[in-house]
Amino acid sequence: MSIERARSRKVASLAAGLLLTTFAIGVAGPVAFAPSASAATGTLAGTVYNDYDNNGAKASGEPGVQGAVVYAYDVDGHQFGPATTNAAGVYTLTMSSTLTPGPVRVELQSMPAGFQPSAVGTDNATTIRFVTVSDAQTVNNIQFAI
Repeated sequence: MSIERARSRKVASLAAGLLLTTFAIGVAGPVAFAPSASAATGTLAGTVYNDYDNNGAKASGEPGVQGAVVYAYDVDGHQFGPATTNAAGVYTLTMSSTLTPGPVRVELQSMPAGFQPSAVGTDNATTIRFVTVSDAQTVNNIQFAI
């Protein structure tokens, strides 16, 4: 690249939690990610339930669903799981020492045959939820309605 072109290009930086992305506008090239500051452990737990009335809010008498599969991803892209729900619809994901503290994406990746995601409501936003996890923290009650 010529010196004149290098002087005229614009550079922008975006920060999202611990993730720092730097790119040059209009210039194709690799994207650089800043390494994580530290690693931690954590636990995520919740329920996948049968939303009989399809309102996205867990009501009395709406049972858990066995056999749903949940994964989690931290800001550095580390994958945790799978966790498969038990007969009560409960899952637990233990995140190892590779966890980067901060935002974690919790994703309902598969459901038993005959189920589909329920409506958006108080206990159900989508098949993806975001939580924040600190070192050695347990985050409970991450629910998915199907």
